[in-house]
Amino acid sequence: MDHTVIIYRPKPPYLFSKHLELFSLNNEPVPYIYDRMGKSCRSIKRLGRKELFPVKCIFRGEPYDPVIECLAYGEFSSSSRIREYLKKHLRIDFDYNRFLEVIKDYPKLQGIVGKYPGLRPGRAMSLYEALIDAVVKQRISLKASLRITSRLVKRYGQHFTINNEDYYSTPLPERILDSTILELRKQGLTSVKARALWEIARAEYEGWLPSIREVERDPWRVVDELTGIYGVGPWTAELAVAMTLGDFRVGPRMDLAVRRGLSRFGFSVEELLRDERLTEFIGLVMYLASIH
Repeated sequence: MDHTVIIYRPKPPYLFSKHLELFSLNNEPVPYIYDRMGKSCRSIKRLGRKELFPVKCIFRGEPYDPVIECLAYGEFSSSSRIREYLKKHLRIDFDYNRFLEVIKDYPKLQGIVGKYPGLRPGRAMSLYEALIDAVVKQRISLKASLRITSRLVKRYGQHFTINNEDYYSTPLPERILDSTILELRKQGLTSVKARALWEIARAEYEGWLPSIREVERDPWRVVDELTGIYGVGPWTAELAVAMTLGDFRVGPRMDLAVRRGLSRFGFSVEELLRDERLTEFIGLVMYLASIH
């Protein structure tokens, strides 16, 4: 299959492979498959509504001399849109040094950022993708949610084999809609989560989920709108919007892992929300606190 090699050199410190390691299963798609030994991940991404492209990204030199080599496959592989898509997904443009400059005035938060210099989460490139992930994570452990996600990906996602390596996509909305609530439950979902995924797939298929542009323009309006979907409460909506935003203005304020993580460093969510200097980094601080 034709492919294009794309090289990125993010501004240090930059660390992404640790995020992949923390949120992956050994050799199982979630939908990306992370190779811990080779520090690479591979998956099928969706550009627009129908344009699927497999991609493999290899991470070297993190965090202080980072180089990312991405191999994009298929007829869209040379598109400039793919280059921009991956740059946003990998959060290459985020200036971590600005974040470090602000955080240095907060001794209580120093331990949160010091363990993994440059670490940042990936960005979901559609609300559909983020909502699927967030719904599965409701009220269960991370490992349990990853196992369920893997089953959903293998059952409802697109699959390619390239050079004897498997690539998977997020579950496709049309395949979920062709399923039943009972079949979805067999993948490990509760009845509420199964119906929620079906309703999210319907919203995506019919084209009325908010776009990334709408999320960027007014994230809190989108949070309110998403809670109108069956099975999507404030926690799920906030997490999905936080995953989709290009910056870190939003985070899951009610998340127990976030609250526990902050409390270990003598900080609270309420303090975080009140401090205007931290406004643009709220989501990142919450993410880092949740993994400690």
